[in-house]
Amino acid sequence: MVSAAGEPGSTAHRERPDGCVFIGGSAGAIEALAELLSRLPRDFGASVLVTLHVGMTGASVLPSILDRVGSLHAVSPADGESLVRGVVYVAPRGRHLVVEEGRIRLGEGPTEHGVRPAIDPMFRSAAREFGPRAIGVVLSGMLDDGTAGLGEIRAQGGWALVQQPSEAAFPNMPQSAIGNVDVDEVLPIAELAERIDQLVRSPRWRPNPTETPPVAAASSRVGELDGAEPAGMRTEITCPECGGVLWEDIKQRLTIYRCQAGHSFSADSLLVVQGDGLDTAIWRPIRMLRERGALLRRLAQRASGQGRERSARYFEEQADDALRRAAEMRRAMDASSRARPSASEAADFAAEVEGSAGESADSGTGHVSVDLP
Repeated sequence: MVSAAGEPGSTAHRERPDGCVFIGGSAGAIEALAELLSRLPRDFGASVLVTLHVGMTGASVLPSILDRVGSLHAVSPADGESLVRGVVYVAPRGRHLVVEEGRIRLGEGPTEHGVRPAIDPMFRSAAREFGPRAIGVVLSGMLDDGTAGLGEIRAQGGWALVQQPSEAAFPNMPQSAIGNVDVDEVLPIAELAERIDQLVRSPRWRPNPTETPPVAAASSRVGELDGAEPAGMRTEITCPECGGVLWEDIKQRLTIYRCQAGHSFSADSLLVVQGDGLDTAIWRPIRMLRERGALLRRLAQRASGQGRERSARYFEEQADDALRRAAEMRRAMDASSRARPSASEAADFAAEVEGSAGESADSGTGHVSVDLP
């Protein structure tokens, strides 16, 4: 693990940040993030915190990739590490990254939108800790993680910036943010980097931030659950992660579902994660029916070989019925899979791109280039 604490360098790397930039993305975001960071100046006055959906297990090479694309130092932080300006802190696999009292906090708290690390916890902590000095940025990605958190940054007087959807490899995340949050600006990556630098160098305070209740401190802390009922209305829907009851909290244009354990979902991510659970639930009986059919066929062959034709016909009929039912369930399963992505598809794709980016960076060109479908 690389840490900024002992990194030699300029005085800027040892100073506390003037503000903080929080960047979230998923599929297609690695190239966009690399270009954005490459355009920020060496004397950049803020810390940069990054959460991308890159899976929950294994070591991530993303910090080493980003460390080579620009003048800012990129690290995989340690829990409790102090924020310093000019350093890029990248959320490690399987751990949420948030800020608390000027320090990085990492933890294996409940998944949000079916993933960990998730963008919303980081954005919520940005709103609480930095208020109008927070700059939230949403890049390319699937589904809508980050939308609710970006809204909280905006509500506390911070800045909400979004990558131009037409430029994003996967426009869902930017489009969700634009559709549900009063974002400040929607820009291509080159202009986004310039705007971030301007906001850090010459902070602009909002005269009248949106009047909303302060962000609850516990909502962004990692792994701290007080057992209190979530905000909103209790539903009959159960959490696909733990089986607990979900509460529905409607916030203007966005609906959030949360259980007492802390798992939370947007409507879209809940549908996708439910679909994954449905896939698992359906595949098990398909497999059992196929195995039953295979066993019945063996029994039919054995009965026929022993001259027990009546038993053989019975076993064959039962085998045909089991295999027919399995085939019908498989066709329904295939049709459902074609209609939607899986909950882990964005994270798996981002992890694949991360590996490709690492190979490209290792080629010695100094430029990260990834072929996207």
